[in-house]
Amino acid sequence: MAGLVDRGLFRTDLFYRLSGVEIRVPPLRQRKGDVLELTQYFLARHEGRGRLTMTPAAVDALIAYDWPGNVRELERMIEGAIATAESKQIRVDDLPVSLRGGYGEHLVPSWQLGDSMRAWGSRYARLVLEKNAGNKRQACRALDISYHTLNSYLRYQPVTRPPGLNPSAELVSQG
Repeated sequence: MAGLVDRGLFRTDLFYRLSGVEIRVPPLRQRKGDVLELTQYFLARHEGRGRLTMTPAAVDALIAYDWPGNVRELERMIEGAIATAESKQIRVDDLPVSLRGGYGEHLVPSWQLGDSMRAWGSRYARLVLEKNAGNKRQACRALDISYHTLNSYLRYQPVTRPPGLNPSAELVSQG
């Protein structure tokens, strides 16, 4: 605001009246712990429709998102998910496509294919490597694994099976 005063676009006397205390709040993307607390608050405001919960995968997707619109974006997204949810539990599928990101494109297909933990890890390592523009050292830091382990995941080629051929995949509920 001081810049506006300097350019004559904001009244100097009003600026000094309003500038008694300055509070700096970092953006939501820097306060990932607050995402869960705010989500619980927004869900509680809608308890007139019954107790609403979120699946662990939906919570993970919320935490992974950068929140360029900060708290207002989170609030609107929760309201939208509540409106479109088919049950009292909000799933990843109830979240906007823009928020699902890696879940919808990479992780859910891996789940639906009934991938082993190693195959899933391989797909996830490739996703993180792509997000880090192919920089293996940055990907290792993001994954908290060694360079050797990352290369091991990248060498592994997951077997792609149609969903109908894997009976264990049908026993796991999505979310």
